[in-house]
Amino acid sequence: MTALKSFLERKDFIILSALKRVKYGKIYPEIYGMVTGDTIEGLQYLEKELHNKGLQNFS
Repeated sequence: MTALKSFLERKDFIILSALKRVKYGKIYPEIYGMVTGDTIEGLQYLEKELHNKGLQNFS
């Protein structure tokens, strides 16, 4: 969630669902959401930034 804080504050990313999964004794968050923007280029930039923060993209 800390990696998403700036995106959430600017409303560039809207969380639709958040789950906590346990795998091999470790807790992994599963967050599904929607990226918002004015242009295709803006959306692609935000998706790239989210990916750089370790989030996976499942268009």
